Amino acid sequence: GDEVYEEPTYEEPTYGQTSEDQSALANSLTAENCTDSFSDVKDTDWHQSYICRLQKAGIIDGQSPSIFNPNAYITNAEVVKIVLGIAGYTTVDTQNKTPNHPDVKNPSDWYYKWIGLGDSLNLTRGLGENYYPNEPATRGFVAVMVARAANISRYGYTEADLAQFYSDVHSADSYAYAILALSEAPQVYVPDVGYVNVLEGYADGTFKPNNPITRAEVSAIVLRTSLAWNL
Repeated sequence: GDEVYEEPTYEEPTYGQTSEDQSALANSLTAENCTDSFSDVKDTDWHQSYICRLQKAGIIDGQSPSIFNPNAYITNAEVVKIVLGIAGYTTVDTQNKTPNHPDVKNPSDWYYKWIGLGDSLNLTRGLGENYYPNEPATRGFVAVMVARAANISRYGYTEADLAQFYSDVHSADSYAYAILALSEAPQVYVPDVGYVNVLEGYADGTFKPNNPITRAEVSAIVLRTSLAWNL
């Protein structure tokens, strides 16, 4: 049958945007030998290092204290909170923020103010009238979100530039610039992992930008981008 998506519980991050707190955040993201408490995230899993560091920093939470569910899809609303978190924003920054999307109108929804903050920072601009907060986020969407958070752009690219990396990302695609910019970035060092590409596709030469993205994949892209651009 269809998998049932369980909305994670959220604990608000405890760090802020002061230099001391940002330094503490950076330290938690780069500490060696990170150990997590999730029974479904093993030390040998490729994503363990990413999930552990983001969880320790208060950027991402498990679906329970012991379950992370790394292969579950992640929603558009969750993505904006995670991306804002890695950029140093906290629940304090969401106060008095009102979203500009007609499908995000209930202040009692946990994501209401986070999307409002994203709108105020132009993070979630130009995505269409609706935000579809509870829909699974796509790989292309996440690339755009992290590229905007890192304030990186890529202009003047061609089909040939994109074809060097992926066969299914084209110059007319709205997410092409972000995917290309992240793919062209130098490798970044991740503790307990080594040097890795910021963004990666599949062995068959595709990126599958319209495919839903998992919690593990988002964790990897967000941490790599943060380390590459010192968010």
